[in-house]
Amino acid sequence: MILLKVTYIEKGRQAISIDEFYYRGYESQLRDSRGTGVRRLARQMILEKKIISRNLILSENGDKLECLTIFKDRKSLEEYLNHELVEYSRNLWANRPWIKTKEIFELTDYKILS
Repeated sequence: MILLKVTYIEKGRQAISIDEFYYRGYESQLRDSRGTGVRRLARQMILEKKIISRNLILSENGDKLECLTIFKDRKSLEEYLNHELVEYSRNLWANRPWIKTKEIFELTDYKILS
């Protein structure tokens, strides 16, 4: 399994929801009123069992968003990263004034507790 951890920090954003963090002030740049489509892609990949888990965490008074996605394998991660919607999103946000970090970890021991 592979963990993709992407962190966005935008000081002063003070968003009260994930949608507001992503889209407030950028609505006119979107080609779809429902966002970039990346979360719908992740949902589809969850249904296909290519993504095991995905969590989005808004913290630091709405200035920080962490996206933690666990992929079944490296092939699934690469499919996601190379998907046209992810590329569209990357290009859309290229000049955004946030600090973005991306980390990829190989998971050796992961259990889902029920």
